[in-house]
Amino acid sequence: MSEMGMIISTGEIATMEQLTDPKLLAQVDNETLEELKYTSKMVAAPAVKAIDAEVKRRLDDGVTFNHAQYRDGLKTEIPDNDNALKREFVERFGWNAVSLKTPNKLKAKYGEVVDELLDGHTVQTPTKTLTWK
Repeated sequence: MSEMGMIISTGEIATMEQLTDPKLLAQVDNETLEELKYTSKMVAAPAVKAIDAEVKRRLDDGVTFNHAQYRDGLKTEIPDNDNALKREFVERFGWNAVSLKTPNKLKAKYGEVVDELLDGHTVQTPTKTLTWK
């Protein structure tokens, strides 16, 4: 298989080295850098999702791969509806041992009345989120 890369609008091929090396990316002009990000976002994310799904399907069918396999793991969670446990934590450690759900989760469960209760109690912190159009 030939070297993998991405073809950009000029017809040039950006190699994997060029796409992953911070020093090389620092030399790319702004327009090309934006195009690389946009193309990778529009192509790579859906492709990775589809490829992962197909690899999982084949693993489930008994196929073995050199570089992909399932790893057994455990997800540990505390049941959110265990009020006795919450009470025990509050009595033993104080209110800092428990936390409220996010405003959106509270509104989804209890409705708009949550806004009145939270008025004056929420803290909003400015963030910068990179978005692509």
